[in-house]
Amino acid sequence: MIRNMLLYLAFIGTCAACAIRPAAPAPPSCYAIATFYGKEGLINRQGEWVIEPKYKSLYFFNDRLLKVYAKTGDQEEAYLIDFEGKVVYAIPDSIKVWNEVFPGLFEAEIRIEKQPTKTGCINIKGKWVIAPQYDAMGDFSEGLVAVKRQGLWGFINDQGKEVIAPAHQQVEYFVNGLAMVKKAGLYGIINLQGGWEIPPVYQHIGRFVNGLAIAQKDSLYGLIDRQGKWAVPNRYPDISPQRVQGRLVVKDTTGKWGVMNEAGQWVLKPQYEYVQLLGANRAAVWQFTYPRRTALHFGRKRTLVALPSGKTIVFLNYDSFIYPFNQHGLAKILGDADLNWYKINDATQKSKPLPDRLTPRVHADDLEFGVYGLIDTMGNMVVATQYQFLSDFRGSVAIATPHAAYGWRYIRPDGSQIFAGHFAEARPFSQGWARVLAPADSLVFKRDKYGNRIPIPLPYYYGLQDREKMIDNRWGFINKKGEWMIKPRFDEVSDFYCIER
Repeated sequence: MIRNMLLYLAFIGTCAACAIRPAAPAPPSCYAIATFYGKEGLINRQGEWVIEPKYKSLYFFNDRLLKVYAKTGDQEEAYLIDFEGKVVYAIPDSIKVWNEVFPGLFEAEIRIEKQPTKTGCINIKGKWVIAPQYDAMGDFSEGLVAVKRQGLWGFINDQGKEVIAPAHQQVEYFVNGLAMVKKAGLYGIINLQGGWEIPPVYQHIGRFVNGLAIAQKDSLYGLIDRQGKWAVPNRYPDISPQRVQGRLVVKDTTGKWGVMNEAGQWVLKPQYEYVQLLGANRAAVWQFTYPRRTALHFGRKRTLVALPSGKTIVFLNYDSFIYPFNQHGLAKILGDADLNWYKINDATQKSKPLPDRLTPRVHADDLEFGVYGLIDTMGNMVVATQYQFLSDFRGSVAIATPHAAYGWRYIRPDGSQIFAGHFAEARPFSQGWARVLAPADSLVFKRDKYGNRIPIPLPYYYGLQDREKMIDNRWGFINKKGEWMIKPRFDEVSDFYCIER
């Protein structure tokens, strides 16, 4: 009897545990837009067509719908369809449907002959929920959408009620309950009810970072807090919008630039023609040397310095452009191939001038040509300047190529390839896969009745080099081992867009 009772209790306990165990979440459904011989469709992660390629163009609209355009003869029709290809809404010719501004409501623009275009919101059945009475509509933020009428901006809610009447020349979207607006030529900050948190008395207000924003009043810059009080008084002719870990680049009344912290204390005294923040403890500084060698060449000397000491780490060549240091302590540097920029450390005492034949090509920091490499925080060249294109690192992988037409590969921070091999073109990894352009199997190509390969229709913006690439190559997907996940067979393909179901 006792034994049976214990068995019964054990059984009940097991079933109870089964009953309360939460179900495992369903894996996300992932889709990519793919083009095959000029027609667009939708594929899954197995490379199978979910929606056959039959549309002129196809776009992800939201997590439930796609927007497609189909062309029959000279007639073009637009639809909203679901992810199984079923038409949900046929968009009339008189209406343009843009993005989803409120849940279930879409910004729509109605065109009536000889009348100004007006914007409102429709639902999935095409019914106007917010009447088309506005000249323009902004993005959704914190329950409100910006609307423009008769040249002035305000905000509405999802019922179409004007929570903040159109009365401002310019508005930004709300962040943490606050939005910057412009009224009577001056900027201030309003709350979600339209009340003034900071009155419009400023010529400029930037974004709040660490509770402080760059502001301009009486033509001078400083920092204000969220109450509009000066945390750093407005006594400076200019402040760069660039901010790195609480440090700013500031121009003082002598016309020189330095680095300041958010308490208004100089980290690097103003003594330079310009300063570029490259990280928490690195900056590039400009100093002019005279006389100027040409009208375009300013005879400038640039130096990589440590912060806050200002100690010189290495001199930078005239023709170089350096980017901020990344999470690996590396910075991209753009130099001219003819100058062998990898010899940077030979120029530690004085910067080398550009050859006269190259001088007219350089204007400020804009180079008409050059190659990329990577340096560390001590100015040592980690990856020689050899790449015509070098992307930013995503995690520990970047894309690099010595020539735009071939040789695209994936590299680590030390410059080594993550796997052998290269491609005609490559894109960053997303969700473990990357899009690459590579030679396609001969079975991919369509042929006419004489066995000749039929060329794919390419967009008008494709240049000669791009068109040559597409003769034998197609787009597919690889993993981080360089293995084919979906073999190359598409004219174009997007990254995968994953939806939680």
